[in-house]
Amino acid sequence: MASLELRSNCYRIVFRFAGKKFQHPLKTANEREAEGCLARLEENLRRALRACEHFFATNSLSYT
Repeated sequence: MASLELRSNCYRIVFRFAGKKFQHPLKTANEREAEGCLARLEENLRRALRACEHFFATNSLSYT
């Protein structure tokens, strides 16, 4: 879902959400810290997707 890139001795996260590419510098050269940030982001993305699925499953949108 997301990945880490090492650029100029600093990590950044790269991911796609809703068809759009996002990237965010982590301002750290510590791989372990970067992997922790990546894990938190992936969990937050999973929660956002579940919330969207739940919203559309429980709300019928009709136009009259």
